[in-house]
Amino acid sequence: MHSVSALAIAVGSWIFVPGGDWQPSENEIADAKAKLRPYAIAQAKHRNDKLPPWERYTFQYQGLVQDGRKVIYVNAFCSEPPDSSAEQMVVVFDGGACFFQAYYDTATKSFIRLTFNGVS
Repeated sequence: MHSVSALAIAVGSWIFVPGGDWQPSENEIADAKAKLRPYAIAQAKHRNDKLPPWERYTFQYQGLVQDGRKVIYVNAFCSEPPDSSAEQMVVVFDGGACFFQAYYDTATKSFIRLTFNGVS
């Protein structure tokens, strides 16, 4: 029997997922949050795609080191967050612009890459 979590994860949340290389500060996360939406919209437009309404997304993040740079990995999805969202990354194949992964470089204070899921 599974117990119901006392605190459900709300759509729109930014959720830290343990297991990365370092833990981003509140200021670093706030900066990434502020810059993600315009970056994602520009990337979607570049590929002639349209994002679902932004308020449908939930965001998971971890601090990673890539090529010697500290980055914040953001995993975005526009489905209901599963109970395990605070313990492990949500992995979905396909789904198009409803699911994407982005990398925020903390040194340059900018996103360096965003990848949308494919569509089957």
